[in-house]
Amino acid sequence: MSDMILHHYELSPYSEKLRAMFGYLDMSWQSVITEPMPPRKKLYPLAGGYRKIPVAQIGADVYCDTRTITEQIAAMNQKPELFIHSCKADVKQIIDEVEGEFFFASVMYSSSSKLNKKVLQNMSVFGLIKLFIDRINMSRKANIKMVTPGKAGPIVKEFLPRFEAMLNSDFLFGDQPNIADFSAYHSLWFIHVLGEKPIMNQYPKTVAWLEKIKSFGHGVRQEISADDALNIARSQQPKDIIEEHQQHDLMDELVDIAPDDYALTPSTGVLKGCTDTSYIIARESKETGLVHVHFPKTGFAITPSR
Repeated sequence: MSDMILHHYELSPYSEKLRAMFGYLDMSWQSVITEPMPPRKKLYPLAGGYRKIPVAQIGADVYCDTRTITEQIAAMNQKPELFIHSCKADVKQIIDEVEGEFFFASVMYSSSSKLNKKVLQNMSVFGLIKLFIDRINMSRKANIKMVTPGKAGPIVKEFLPRFEAMLNSDFLFGDQPNIADFSAYHSLWFIHVLGEKPIMNQYPKTVAWLEKIKSFGHGVRQEISADDALNIARSQQPKDIIEEHQQHDLMDELVDIAPDDYALTPSTGVLKGCTDTSYIIARESKETGLVHVHFPKTGFAITPSR
């Protein structure tokens, strides 16, 4: 098996983005199923207060947000086209759109009896109510204006014909997928696969593209427990941080790092690294020993911990 552990849940769209990448690369990986919302008692020792899913783990290094996770996947498989910072401006432009307003519109627009049935196969009615309340509270505290149900449909209906027109090859930028394909896939997967919305029948090239990515599968998956993941972290040491990545005004100080858009709960640790694309904090607990937690610079704010 590879060293990568993914903490995820089945209906998580951003987790599906990574699972599809595992399938494309025929990667072996280890799966830890976690709760759709906090509290996640077994994940907290690894990632702290960070509340988004997925979270990845390689030994005693923990990666929050798909930007840092895809950077690792790209490096492990020598596929720079799967890392956003290696891509050209036109690729980044599409990613910004599909992972911004369109993503939230897709999730909202996907509401259907078929989606509800899938959700209830994975959680109880009580759990669904708790999730609904949690997401409402998270939206109210967000620093961005969230898409309302009334605006979701127009956003999706405006985007889909433009996306259909982009598909002049098997994938968005040629005969092989890059990070833009996987970034667009997870939103459209929510509409087409989970919501089973009939609007997709109007866009045959988009559906064919979706089916190509879906056909990759999820790679070679091995289920492990959350305790197994904690034991793996505790049995290893984080990888070394090279000296040139140790330059920042807050270096070696206790800091809070949190998303700057929504799900604003911070993770707290000692800042130990700062690369061109990420921050690295050190955390320590009896469950894990010393771990290094990696966050992207894009979309995150770092402040001295109070």
